[in-house]
Amino acid sequence: MSVLSFPRIHFNGIYLWDPGLTNNFSQLYDSVDVRILLPDGVTYESFKDFVIDNQLGSWNYYGTHDCQFKSSRTTITGGVLNADRGLTSDDPIVGKSVRLNGKLVDLDPAANWNSQIFFDSFRFGDSTIGLRARRSHRMHSRWIGPRAAFQLPIAGGFGVVWQTVFAKEDVRFFGATQSPLIAALQEAMEADGADGVMLRFSTYRTLYFQGDGEEDIEHDPDGSVINQLVAELHQRYQNGENISNPAYSVAVGTVGLWRSGETPSVPEGRYLATQVPVDIAGVGAFPLGPCVAEVDSERQRLTVDLCHTIPEINFERDKADLGTLRLAIEYAGDTIEIATIGPVEYGRDAYEATAGMIDLNLESHADPQIIEKIEAGRLVLLVNQSGRDVVALRENDLTVQASLRDIYLDEDLSRAIQLTVLDKGRPAQPGTRILTAGYDRNRRLIPAPMSSPEILMVEEAGKATLRLSPDAPGFFNIQFYPFRRDEPMPRPGAQLNISTGFFVSVRVLPFDNEFEALTRDEQLSFRFIYDHILRPYDLLNPVMARPGIDLPLSDRDLMTRLPTIIRIREAIAASQFESARYMPVTRALSAGKRRLLDRWCHLVEQGRLPADPDDEPSPANLRHLVIAPVDRMRREA
Repeated sequence: MSVLSFPRIHFNGIYLWDPGLTNNFSQLYDSVDVRILLPDGVTYESFKDFVIDNQLGSWNYYGTHDCQFKSSRTTITGGVLNADRGLTSDDPIVGKSVRLNGKLVDLDPAANWNSQIFFDSFRFGDSTIGLRARRSHRMHSRWIGPRAAFQLPIAGGFGVVWQTVFAKEDVRFFGATQSPLIAALQEAMEADGADGVMLRFSTYRTLYFQGDGEEDIEHDPDGSVINQLVAELHQRYQNGENISNPAYSVAVGTVGLWRSGETPSVPEGRYLATQVPVDIAGVGAFPLGPCVAEVDSERQRLTVDLCHTIPEINFERDKADLGTLRLAIEYAGDTIEIATIGPVEYGRDAYEATAGMIDLNLESHADPQIIEKIEAGRLVLLVNQSGRDVVALRENDLTVQASLRDIYLDEDLSRAIQLTVLDKGRPAQPGTRILTAGYDRNRRLIPAPMSSPEILMVEEAGKATLRLSPDAPGFFNIQFYPFRRDEPMPRPGAQLNISTGFFVSVRVLPFDNEFEALTRDEQLSFRFIYDHILRPYDLLNPVMARPGIDLPLSDRDLMTRLPTIIRIREAIAASQFESARYMPVTRALSAGKRRLLDRWCHLVEQGRLPADPDDEPSPANLRHLVIAPVDRMRREA
């Protein structure tokens, strides 16, 4: 039952995002072949000036790709020990901070549905009460879709759900004798049937130009103020200030158990997805986000996770008032009410205290067979609209998920991706089928002969295998359409469904093996390495020139010093790929070019670095970069 089981501990706060954005612009960057595209009249030497002068770095040219909970504003709010007790808010862990520092990486820089968080560790509480854990799995953006039923600039109105897990051998607890919540979680994790600890959180209402993020600054929603702030930011860039400009999201989340067999990076359970939008007063039609539910037949309880379901209607994060929601089951042609959920239960205060998790006791239900009917039927969430019930969410009986949702392939590297197929939250029967359909990086269906579509078969324990072999560099997506053996084959949608569909995204890195094999050691001058490997990272995201890093990739003297060479070899090692410390952050380095860069490092270490050609001087940063404090980017009064 994942974090929906007991015990569970909740938190809320702010999550910081600091991405570099210039690689989003297709007129500047060929992300398939990882190379700079020079606009007319622009040279490599004038490229950075062109980006800044034309505001193509958008709101964060010098972004670090850092992402993290803002510890000063993110705290533990309480927890639930068991089904018979409500929210505990006086445990000693309440009020302590949450820390997870990582790197935000888009698999495809031109897309908005395959973001990932690469990180190394997680801290919940502190060294006196709480836990620390090492990463087992990176996180993938799930259920991305509209969340704010009011206008916000840029991507501020969208929400995302994130999930990851920590194997029990990688978790350390502190202060269990002082904290009943921590003691209960530690005891439950060590029991049979648990593999470790799970973290799930939702991020939404993202704000831009917030300075240090210590308070929320509301900008005009029509974008006029943001446009002015972008112009002011680029003026500061022109003045030589290489500062970053993070965005900040609200975050609510839960720490609980990772049960054996559960997919690490996506919420599992009975999955309800949008059926029709609902009407919100003063807003109009708006879709609810997905939710998951778990039934505990032994204790006759149902837990619903509304962490991403009910939209916010204003800057203060108040929830839309949809009246009394009815959770029901469609069974044998009837719709049977299971329970009602009132506005107080799903409103802002309750939501931020419990991350949207609602426990329903069915022991006194009027229908003594309600649990059996829930297990056999289809869950729906009903919203009353003009006097009649509308099915806002309906259960997808079959779900298909890949723990590794965003996949990197290299030349000559094939991968087998394991899929988990569930039927009403339980492993699907062997023989269940999955139709696969390909979509391009613009989410358009890639035509394929329908006479021989690729069908995957579900085997034991609800598992199926997707095999991928690269045939050319580029980006594509595969959406899954599950169906039972006695059902007709479904028809793929015309567009990739990024909000409620089941899919994986794939990046095939450039084919550079031959290039590496044909390059002799005597060619590997600094100029060669810069021109063929380092230049895109230096020009598109010059974070290395920021204070605290001080390693501009174009500086030959710095880049060829032994301490730098040691750092480079550590950062680019394939074994570091899942780490937040891996370079390049964008994961755009092919295996062939990694070997070239490693060979170059080896030559430098041996004192055998070839000289740069006399007629090709080493590149240099033409713009003078100065250390500047990060201050508020707000409009003058």
